[in-house]
Amino acid sequence: MIPLIDELVNNSENQESNVKDLSFRRQKNPFLASSEIKVLRRKIIKRTVDVSDDDLYGVDGEDYQMISVEADSFTKAYQIKDQLGLIKSLNPQSCRLLLYVQGKLNHGNDWIDLPRTKVAKDLDVHPNTVSLGIQGLIDSGVLCKKGKSDYWINPIVLFNGNRYKYFKEQAPSKINYVDMKAEIREFIPKPTR
Repeated sequence: MIPLIDELVNNSENQESNVKDLSFRRQKNPFLASSEIKVLRRKIIKRTVDVSDDDLYGVDGEDYQMISVEADSFTKAYQIKDQLGLIKSLNPQSCRLLLYVQGKLNHGNDWIDLPRTKVAKDLDVHPNTVSLGIQGLIDSGVLCKKGKSDYWINPIVLFNGNRYKYFKEQAPSKINYVDMKAEIREFIPKPTR
């Protein structure tokens, strides 16, 4: 069950007087008390083989690593350079539609189908409201017309999936590689001879 907004507001108002108290910053988010996420876990087994031996099937050692992945699907909303400017430029219909697009965007797709009557029914609004929202997202550079009811989505703002892989496949010249100061080294055992 989601905490009531009134409870959260009352709690935050009571805590506002303690803003200078550092313990206030260490408090937990109140939504965590009633939230739960599902995480899928998988054991990855790493085997090392002594290649100096003629018996290539002999396992020299075995190690494993647990991989954890959140089970719920998600869409990333990126913090763009002028995030506040984008938010200010959107009309209320566009803000509502942006959240709808974020929730409906399919994994790996850079476009979305937004049939006005279906979206209007889903959002319980008039189709003209959907049209205003779409136009606002087009004007702000979030959407671009692709087909009858299909729209390209600006992957700099929203993307569902591996955006790096997407750019690597679709527009490799648009990737700005930045070398990090710290090296990441993977130690791989050398075969013995």
